[in-house]
Amino acid sequence: MALKYLMDENVTPIYATQLRQKRPDLVVWSVGEIGTPPKSTLDPEINAWRYYDRHREEIDRIIVSHHTDD
Repeated sequence: MALKYLMDENVTPIYATQLRQKRPDLVVWSVGEIGTPPKSTLDPEINAWRYYDRHREEIDRIIVSHHTDD
């Protein structure tokens, strides 16, 4: 499993870019990028996004099984 990092919006975006170039085995996002929480998102919402990302496959499987049980 690759390590995943979500850079805070207050961190200069060049750090994420450089990490992606020097360590392609890492997954690095920055707040405000496509697919991440928008800038000015509060920490509790970012934590919920991180939880969902970490458990995405399990959550998606539960949603699919719930909707196919009808």
